Amino acid sequence: MKTDIPEPIFLSAPKAATLCGVSRNTICCWIRDGKLPSYRTAGGKYLIRPVDLISFMQEHSMFVPQALMDIAAEDERAS
Repeated sequence: MKTDIPEPIFLSAPKAATLCGVSRNTICCWIRDGKLPSYRTAGGKYLIRPVDLISFMQEHSMFVPQALMDIAAEDERAS
């Protein structure tokens, strides 16, 4: 019996920066300061779950684009 394991959706730091309207360096600072939850690849790149980015943006009164809401909804459906 073969089961399909859903793949989670992750955003790269540059993509998250674009969605937040800040620089990639700012996103990396937020991650390093423990303000924005993320995962780190073996190669050292940061990956961010869409729901974590939405929570962070809402907590800091930032505008959450509809595109990010759509990505998060797709991620939730896959889980």
